[in-house]
Amino acid sequence: MWYGGPTFPSPTHTMLRLILTLPLFLACASTPEPPSIQQRLQAHVAVFVDTWTGSGSGFPLSETEILTAWHVVAGLPAEGVTVNGQSPASIERLGDLDAAVLVFATPHGLEPWQLDVRAVEPAERVWCSGWGVGVHWWSEGLGTLDGDRLSLSIAPGDSGCPVLDEDMEVIGIVVARGVYSNHHCIIVPITDIQLELVSR
Repeated sequence: MWYGGPTFPSPTHTMLRLILTLPLFLACASTPEPPSIQQRLQAHVAVFVDTWTGSGSGFPLSETEILTAWHVVAGLPAEGVTVNGQSPASIERLGDLDAAVLVFATPHGLEPWQLDVRAVEPAERVWCSGWGVGVHWWSEGLGTLDGDRLSLSIAPGDSGCPVLDEDMEVIGIVVARGVYSNHHCIIVPITDIQLELVSR
């Protein structure tokens, strides 16, 4: 027997290998790559809330409602607030929270965002989608041991912006910058907001 040259698999062996590897190939070929966090964030641009006295951020709560921070719209008539050139029919404060619902007479045309009614976990990755200083941006941060505070950078104009978890569900809205650091903000948790929404 000669051992010096290359050996080639028999046609039967080659066919058997193809048959055994075909399901694996098909499984890999038919499984799309899941979208990255950045791609999913692109679908979650906050709403710009323009008012006679300044501006803020918000997000679609339903087909006719936008949620924002109360202090963004406090003391203003409905016509003093616009979203995409449209004024709400009314403004409703949620209990004594720094949160308000802008209620429109007709659908505003924006897809409602999903809520995740739970507490933010310490060190959980979170993102906010806001209109700080009039320019849309996303900021990434972390949950803390205190349920209404996050390690997250914000800017003026981000008030009312939604805080999102990894599933791109809203877990709170930003209402203030922390007094000790620019990388610290105060939120109204969605758990508190949901209680008020249910009791309306």
